[in-house]
Amino acid sequence: MKLRKVKFLKSGLAVCILCVLSLLAWADGERDMDYAVEKAAEEAVSKMAAASKVRGVDSIAFIGLAGDRKGYNTTFRAALHNLKSRFKFYTRKEVEWGLLTKEIELAHKRGDIMDAKTLQKFGDFKGVQAYLYGVIREANTDSDGTAVFRATLTLSRIETGEQIWEGNVTGRYRGAIKREEVPDTLMKAVRDAGRQIKEKLAVEQNKLPECNVFVLPVIGKKASAVSDVLISQFVSAGDKNMAIYANPSSVDPLEIRDIAIDLEANSPTYSAKKLSEIMKKLEKMYNVNPNAVSKGKYGSRTNTYLIARVINAKGDENEASLMVDVKLRDFKNNKILWGGTFDGKFEEEQSSNTKLKTFWEENTYLIIGIGGGAVVLIAIILVLVFVFSGFRLMTRAR
Repeated sequence: MKLRKVKFLKSGLAVCILCVLSLLAWADGERDMDYAVEKAAEEAVSKMAAASKVRGVDSIAFIGLAGDRKGYNTTFRAALHNLKSRFKFYTRKEVEWGLLTKEIELAHKRGDIMDAKTLQKFGDFKGVQAYLYGVIREANTDSDGTAVFRATLTLSRIETGEQIWEGNVTGRYRGAIKREEVPDTLMKAVRDAGRQIKEKLAVEQNKLPECNVFVLPVIGKKASAVSDVLISQFVSAGDKNMAIYANPSSVDPLEIRDIAIDLEANSPTYSAKKLSEIMKKLEKMYNVNPNAVSKGKYGSRTNTYLIARVINAKGDENEASLMVDVKLRDFKNNKILWGGTFDGKFEEEQSSNTKLKTFWEENTYLIIGIGGGAVVLIAIILVLVFVFSGFRLMTRAR
């Protein structure tokens, strides 16, 4: 009975933990979507400001977004108010647009166009020159965790109903890189792989040209957990011929990771012009003076990037392994200058007592079987000896 209660309590605790984690994940997703909505609002303001027919229009009534069931209107409205622009936005807080929003939604479902007469019947606009309304097209999260918000917006004059701007806006936001939890044994396997990389690079550096090396974030399986350890090994492998640049702190790590993924997948087919554009972007990110590349104090240098992909990473409390593919490529000729595949391993060393204990645990039934068999055999032998001895005594001549 007690055992059943303990199991029940454990199951209940597991369910509670799962619920909490689910709520946290949901909250993160909602927050990311809010950021995506804000970026869509920013794009809308930018596009309206650039439209020729919108010149002279400064006060706009934001009516709302049709199809909103999760409160995105509130976020979009707040973003319009907070953005620095020449527009002054009026919203439901100044004018009650509830009925008008419903009318727009119905019109959208019927395929109607909102005309001036339909709009004018909803009352006083208090000097507003134009009204902005829209329809939500998408509010989803991609498989890579990017929140995507799309809407079609229309801006029309109050007096005439003339449409002076219409456009699609998209906001995307990807949350922070979440570091994975991995066992200590896997981190030791990572260090082993890093040691191999460092040793090989040290031996073969004399075959490489003098170069600046942009160390890009590690990609692949469990990359967020192992990246720092591998990169630290790359950095320590540098010498006078290799200027290593890694972990720029002043830029968005997600942006650099996207560049790494793009280069790893597409660089073999990129043109020299495309690679030059990426190189210049990385020079700014890593704060490398372009003049130092060709005529600085280090002489003529080649700009290169080091990229690592984790192919396999697994481990438990006793052992672990990691396979990582590493390439050093140049931007000028788009060639692989150096690289290799490295296997990092770690196995927990066991003392003689631990090994004996493990042997007993792994072979319990075999040992019991052998021991039991031996006891039975000895018992049979003793019985046979006893019977034989008794028979001898009985047949001895008197």
